[in-house]
Amino acid sequence: PTNIIGIRGEPTVLEGNNLQLTCEASGTPLPSINWTKEEPGNQGSTSVVQAGKVLTITNMNRTDAGNYTCTAYNGFAPAKISNFQSEYIAFVQQSLTLNCEAEGNPPPTYTWTPCDSEQVCDKNTLHISQVLNDTSYTCRVANIYGNESKTANVFPTYITRIRGNRTVLEGDNIKLTCKATGRPEPNITWTKEKLGNQGYTVVVQEGKVLTITNINRIDAGEYTCTAYNGFDPAKIGTFQHEYIADLQQSVTFKCEAEGNPPPTYTWTPCDPEQVCNKNTLQISQVLNDANYTCRVANLYGDDSKTANVYIGGIVINITIVITSETCIDGKYNQSLLLEKFKELLEEAFSDKLGYEGVQLIGVRCGSIIVDLGLKFNSTTKEQDVIITLNDAVKDGKLGEFSVGAIKGKRPDVEPTGRGATSPVNGGTIGIVLGAVFGSIVALAVAGILVWWTCRKMRGGGEQKIAVELLKPSQSHYIALDDRTRSRVMADASPLSTEQISEYASLNPYARSWEIPREHVTIKQIVGKGAFGQVAKATAVNLQGRAEKTLVAVKMLKENASESERKDLLSELELMKQLKPHHYVIKLLGCVTKSEPLFVLIEYVPFGDLLGYLRKSRGLNDTYYKDPDIKPQTNLTSQQLIKFAWQIADGMSYLSSIPVIHRDLAARNVLVGEEETCKVTDFGMARDVQEDNIYERKTRV
Repeated sequence: PTNIIGIRGEPTVLEGNNLQLTCEASGTPLPSINWTKEEPGNQGSTSVVQAGKVLTITNMNRTDAGNYTCTAYNGFAPAKISNFQSEYIAFVQQSLTLNCEAEGNPPPTYTWTPCDSEQVCDKNTLHISQVLNDTSYTCRVANIYGNESKTANVFPTYITRIRGNRTVLEGDNIKLTCKATGRPEPNITWTKEKLGNQGYTVVVQEGKVLTITNINRIDAGEYTCTAYNGFDPAKIGTFQHEYIADLQQSVTFKCEAEGNPPPTYTWTPCDPEQVCNKNTLQISQVLNDANYTCRVANLYGDDSKTANVYIGGIVINITIVITSETCIDGKYNQSLLLEKFKELLEEAFSDKLGYEGVQLIGVRCGSIIVDLGLKFNSTTKEQDVIITLNDAVKDGKLGEFSVGAIKGKRPDVEPTGRGATSPVNGGTIGIVLGAVFGSIVALAVAGILVWWTCRKMRGGGEQKIAVELLKPSQSHYIALDDRTRSRVMADASPLSTEQISEYASLNPYARSWEIPREHVTIKQIVGKGAFGQVAKATAVNLQGRAEKTLVAVKMLKENASESERKDLLSELELMKQLKPHHYVIKLLGCVTKSEPLFVLIEYVPFGDLLGYLRKSRGLNDTYYKDPDIKPQTNLTSQQLIKFAWQIADGMSYLSSIPVIHRDLAARNVLVGEEETCKVTDFGMARDVQEDNIYERKTRV
């Protein structure tokens, strides 16, 4: 710690002369010194007048007179209690938590006395399960440079003495005495249960002594003495324990509590984007079944209750992985599959849960991955549907199908191979890398052959070489609106193209992308490029939601040119044509009717892939400022392969539209929830059909 050795200099000088005082201090490391002066007329308030060990004041006048203090500090400080309540009033048998906040460097240790074996006594709080009598508790904080202690007194409010049953003769008088203690002194009220109305009481007298004169039979009964001093422990009143919500729907939990003083609120779990100290907790998107606990507390007690939220609705969308079937030429007989599932599901539910029918949403290849929409006659929990289906699986089979997994359909689905998934081993990695290398070689050879053919064809008239773009089969279509689970289905036939579009979470042909500027609130800039920047923001009334939605906003810098503005508008127009895909960033809205131009996209907490990869290796990256979630360790080979698969799938979707990106790089891939890669930044992308990019012309 520091030690002030002394102050040298003459503290008394004549007006107009100069003053010089020197403060000598020692310590390891060597302390810095500040001179402060007490503000005149404001006792206890000081201001720094000079830094350094020498205080110099030239041409002194009367306003310079006062108390000057020399303070030395080297970063180490003795333990000192900074926030402490010395008196608590509690109801008898109520729980109570004492607080003791301290400062110091190194951080101080805590010791509470008295302390029994059931209590944790080395933290900055001490929990008392039951207040039974007047007790004093001492908090002691200490580090190697000093210690301090403070004592808190706990005073319970309770009735100390009340006499029992009394029998008197009709016409006599009676006095009943009730004594109570507490801080402040409690008021005492006598009540009597009303005859013939059990549970209903009336106040018969105020004060500790109840006097009844000239007693008759109607005075007979049970009298109760109540002591109250205006303070109440925190207690939760109105509380809903269960919520059922559609996938990605918002939910607001309510927790109404009473108490005097008014209680504080704490919700757990709580992420940084949530406000967790109010009587409500808002969840912007429900993605899984979860539970949230509301705790209320004041000086005289605490209470807690837990609410559970379940995914559910009229329509439950599920994914079933069938490991015993495979696609032929990338296709599968969907009509036959639907008919089989109709029979299987009728048998599995057998009038359970109000099951009414099924629609086939889509089929994906690998194993046969079937997305189904199950309709019920009332709101149903997703977990009850999955439990019922799993109960119907016998020896790994649902009817004739071998089933690998049954789960709720989510916006981001991990790639599934044939059969049950297993960790990627070294041999698998080698096969994958070998396949990738072989594909690159094959593409290179194909490119050379095309170039050679073009050379041979030169010299004739104008020639055109068109590259045929393969259209995606229906089995690759991923478009299920998880927000419309409650929509009633007309029948159990396969969905048409028009019906499928109703499920699209962002149908580009059925909504206006423009939103009012005042609905967007910019919070902070999180990334910058050559002419643009990305901000973290919130938007209200987005997609019909009244609550706030966390979004990312792409916008131009102030010095951006008109051509750069056109590039951003071009990117916006292209994104409007994209259907939702797991591995392509989603457009949520735009502001184009006034400046500055805003393009709203989904917010990703991990930042860009380039920065994510660098940070995983302990390197610095400055493109994305402090993303919400950072990698904790080096990324595994399995994670890297997953990233590559997701990016390839996103690019495959773009090429099938057909659109070419032209600027694919790690900086233009964002990492979302559950480490899901999403292709973004379409500033250089072009529509192949519209721009004829795959058409080559030669002159004679």
